[in-house]
Amino acid sequence: KASTINRTLSSISAFYRFLKRSGYDVDNPCKYESRLLQEQTTPNTIQENELREAYEASTGVVRTIIGVLANTGIRLGELLAITWADINWQTHAILIHGKGRKQRKVFLYGEEYTTLYDYWAANKPTGEVFQFSPRKVRHMVYDALKPYCHAVRISPHAIRHTYATALAN
Repeated sequence: KASTINRTLSSISAFYRFLKRSGYDVDNPCKYESRLLQEQTTPNTIQENELREAYEASTGVVRTIIGVLANTGIRLGELLAITWADINWQTHAILIHGKGRKQRKVFLYGEEYTTLYDYWAANKPTGEVFQFSPRKVRHMVYDALKPYCHAVRISPHAIRHTYATALAN
């Protein structure tokens, strides 16, 4: 496949860049090789009605996690980095700490906001909002969505793709 050939060419090029940095006088044999065009794959998404059914059927922290992921489109790592101090309850804004130390605000409204507020009010915790490992959250999301979802791969990132697809349409 084109992706395998491109990955091999990139690996060889990276090796020759390493040799150059290490002081060897070598020429990269892949320098003049052009990369092959790769077939664009469609992102893995979950049907919005299936996501809604799973959200409505779940309870507690799982419902909160699915609601925040589905209505903000944030990454799993960004979700787990949210602290209670990052949430502005008056403006419904959540400060997200993204990749590369970038920050942005997302807004959460409706039932999902109420679910997050109720979760906070019931626990009054400090520190991170969701004190779970990424693996635990993936399992929680998978277990909640599996009975309702027919997607090939069920994950928090599939929810992110679903959010982006909904925005594009």
